[in-house]
Amino acid sequence: MSGRLKVRDLMTRDVHTVHEAATLKRAVEIMTVHYVGGLPVVDDAGRLVGMITEGDLASVAGRTVADSLPRRRRHDTYEGRLVSQHMTRQVMTARPVEEVRVAARRMARGGVRALPVVEDAELVGIIARRDILELYAVSDDVLEERVRRFLEDCAFFPPEAMLTVRADEGVVELKGTVLEERDVRIVGALAASVDGVVDVVNRTVASSKHHRGVA
Repeated sequence: MSGRLKVRDLMTRDVHTVHEAATLKRAVEIMTVHYVGGLPVVDDAGRLVGMITEGDLASVAGRTVADSLPRRRRHDTYEGRLVSQHMTRQVMTARPVEEVRVAARRMARGGVRALPVVEDAELVGIIARRDILELYAVSDDVLEERVRRFLEDCAFFPPEAMLTVRADEGVVELKGTVLEERDVRIVGALAASVDGVVDVVNRTVASSKHHRGVA
């Protein structure tokens, strides 16, 4: 299953970065030249200390343009701003050994387009949404069928249960009953392991009264 691919298998190893002491003008130059929407920010030792994105830059530019300063002074103020002053310090990251699907869920839940990949505090790569887009580009109908088939074929799946599987933009919702309380957790984990599943909303319950099949 491609769901077993690791972050290290898809990440970009030649990462474009910017130093925390660089100016925002320098960050803009790097983003423009390399066509990227965000840059990991590093310190002198090459350790990840933050992220600077197009959104951060747009916010700064908007505030600067709104200032009641002459244009020349506004431009000087923009150039003089440092990356360290406007970067995001609390950065979501990924590890090289993580499964790609885990990183994909983190991006979806965090609303970010890329995750720096860190190993032993060192920046070793970056994985972007576009890197995994093709891997997860399946219709909801196809995704529902994949999950149903996998749950039916899985040797651990309870032989007697009634489940409803619905997908919406990669998020799979499970409803229905399973045999035991532990099966609630397990069936959710099984569904989450299927290729293309970004997240799982598990509404299954354990019940002594159940029917056979996956709907």
